[in-house]
Amino acid sequence: MGDLSNEVSAAPYEWSQQAYIKAANNGIDDEFGTSVSIDQDTMAVGATGEDSNQMTITNGTYAINDESNSNSGAVYLYKRLNSTWEQEAYIKAANNDSSDSFGYSIALNGDTLAVGAPGEDSSQDTISTSASDNNSSLDSGAVYVYKRSGTNWELEAYIKASNSGDNDSFGSSVALDNDTLVVGAVGEDSKQTTITNDTTASSDDNNSNSGAVYIYKR
Repeated sequence: MGDLSNEVSAAPYEWSQQAYIKAANNGIDDEFGTSVSIDQDTMAVGATGEDSNQMTITNGTYAINDESNSNSGAVYLYKRLNSTWEQEAYIKAANNDSSDSFGYSIALNGDTLAVGAPGEDSSQDTISTSASDNNSSLDSGAVYVYKRSGTNWELEAYIKASNSGDNDSFGSSVALDNDTLVVGAVGEDSKQTTITNDTTASSDDNNSNSGAVYIYKR
């Protein structure tokens, strides 16, 4: 048998609960926890079944109890101080509408938050700083990018696919690393089999639900 004198025995890591979090406007079928993302002492939680008709960001510990926009969705931001968590913001889409599923996907990196809403319905096909309120492209999907300054969050960009189409579900997944954002659109339909390294995307719709990924740079 070999010499075991230099071997180090490491005790297993142990996990223990630090907090149990419920939404400040906790309601039936809100599906709080649909998506989660954490970076250091900030955590984001999506709730695609949340129903309020608010179209603004509430910075602080409050969340509205209104139930008039079914499954519009919401995102909650929490901040940890030492071992205590507290809500920092309650975010609703600026073009909040029923069945948008805002918060279906989320990605948090530093002071930037990306939120996917695959049920969003506008026909816009550009990036802007405000959100479109038209509903002429069912479930085309959108991604919202928010920026934190101090303790306040505000909308930085509203992103629609350059080939946005019905049922594309743009925003079904998101990933964020510093100034690069990746967005999945599981319902996108083009039959293209190559990578396009520019700002365009195929408008072909001959491969139903083949899916696509879009990369954005800030």
